[in-house]
Amino acid sequence: MSDDDKYLNTNLPPARLELQRTRLRVEEGELVRRNEGGGIVTRVPLDDIEAVRYARDLSLFALVTWAFSAGLAAIGYFVSENNVVSVALYVLAILGAAFGMIGLLNDVLLVKTRGETIRIACLDPGDEVEGFAMSLKAMTGGGRE
Repeated sequence: MSDDDKYLNTNLPPARLELQRTRLRVEEGELVRRNEGGGIVTRVPLDDIEAVRYARDLSLFALVTWAFSAGLAAIGYFVSENNVVSVALYVLAILGAAFGMIGLLNDVLLVKTRGETIRIACLDPGDEVEGFAMSLKAMTGGGRE
């Protein structure tokens, strides 16, 4: 067996369009989202899909974390009279703001079907979600939006 044949005989699963962590896949002409138990949460026929778009939204979690951090900094600056407490509040504010940066952007798949937009928050990496959106757009007719 040559080296080329060794790479062709891999045990890969059957090819399909799927976002594994989001549990979203194309099955038998339908876009299907399943819950953790395998039950169907969303089922949309591909013929009914008018547009598919990938977007990155600002996370509400990050905004709440930044507001809380700003509150801590404000308390340290305007209210606290003890320097040690002020420094501790500033450090907590900086750590909170840095923690808020972790989940700054959410990957979202927007599927427009019969005039309604379905917003699906995706847990998969952004490049996989974007590739899924482009592939699904091609499957449903491409340039319509």
